[in-house]
Amino acid sequence: MLRLRSFAFLAALCLAACAPLSSQTLPTPVVSLPTVGLPTLPGFPAIGTLAAPTASPSPSATPGGPTPTPLPDYSGRQVTVLHFCPRGEPFGLAYTGWSRALDERSAALNTAGGLLGAELVLVRGNADGTSEQTVAELGLLLDRHPQAVLALICAPAGEAALADSLAEAGLPALGPGAFAGDTLFPLEPDPQTQLDFALQTLLAQWPSLRPQGAGQELRLALLTWPADVAGELALSPPPLPMPVPASDGTALPLLVEPHLNLVLQAELDADPFANVFDFIFAAREAHANLIYTNARGFGLATLLNALHDLGVRDRFVLVAPAAAYDLQLYEYLADPVRAQGLYLTSAWAWWDQTQPADLQAWASETEFLDWGALHAAGALDLTQHVLEQVMLEQGLDSLTAVRVQRSLRELRGYPILDGLSQFGQGQAQGLRLWQVGEVLGEMQPVYPPE
Repeated sequence: MLRLRSFAFLAALCLAACAPLSSQTLPTPVVSLPTVGLPTLPGFPAIGTLAAPTASPSPSATPGGPTPTPLPDYSGRQVTVLHFCPRGEPFGLAYTGWSRALDERSAALNTAGGLLGAELVLVRGNADGTSEQTVAELGLLLDRHPQAVLALICAPAGEAALADSLAEAGLPALGPGAFAGDTLFPLEPDPQTQLDFALQTLLAQWPSLRPQGAGQELRLALLTWPADVAGELALSPPPLPMPVPASDGTALPLLVEPHLNLVLQAELDADPFANVFDFIFAAREAHANLIYTNARGFGLATLLNALHDLGVRDRFVLVAPAAAYDLQLYEYLADPVRAQGLYLTSAWAWWDQTQPADLQAWASETEFLDWGALHAAGALDLTQHVLEQVMLEQGLDSLTAVRVQRSLRELRGYPILDGLSQFGQGQAQGLRLWQVGEVLGEMQPVYPPE
């Protein structure tokens, strides 16, 4: 396996095809999502310029105006936030970018004065065990830190395990958005929304994006990780419109526009040694030309390696949620170039799409920042904004989980990291389709058109 210099500290792992793959070739009734034109997709309005970030109150005053009220100074005080992210195998490496970014950005925040002078304290919970162990860990941390006002969760499995317990405790949490909960707030649209967006975008642009030799039919092979690891996915397109009768009374099928047909659906074990070859053979037999998968890290790398090893990569358009583009993907790829051409969906812009000076300076010091690091930096930016908002309005002594939850729920359209994404209402309207370039970390926008 080719090893990247930026991951020299990691031991090389061998990929083997040994775990069973449960797959099923489906009947082939032709179905169709609504054919849409550019630049607007149904349900996903074109992205406009995000609103400028809401500025925090400033002590500066208009010349000749009244003396402003000074900002409160809570130096010597602390604000506690819980953090759940796996560190051990098999998922730890996939979230290294998230953990590193959160550590670095929180340290920089405290160095710059913290939360109106108060120190932000991150308390880490062990998220490497079973769901029951993770729930027990949350209970232990809440007993030790009853003053915690927020939780940050990096992995979908953590959301699945903690959703009910967080709701019972009344503790709000920011997470990837793969699972819903009364106190869970998503950083990305849910998996189903991302799948629907990807398919509608491909339908709109299929003539220019389809593989060589493919016709107007998108023949989809859907490969998913277990729902408790990656979230639920289902394909429920509307039925085809009724055929238009010809002049002689015969019915002509409306198949001249791009249309979708689900030809294969399979589940892959979330295991580095899962057998993906059976799925690829079945997809080839079903004449699939599009693969959508929510497998991330080693799972996506296993699929890419197998497609290249079998010499069939150019037969398929391959799409995944952007969270799958992480450090672990490149550690498991036999060659970094194998990621080229992969399509990714996200409601976030990439690093080079914004110019905040501190973000660019921090990004330039790291060899490779994956999408997890992007989410972590955004989660901390959102955390600072919400906590300081409550502290300014209510005071630090009134900073509670209940008030933070209320503030998050009432927050509308906050531009995270000066516009890399938008939190709250309208988040799904910011979905984008990206394509991975030849160079490590290179990302090219596909939709909406620039």
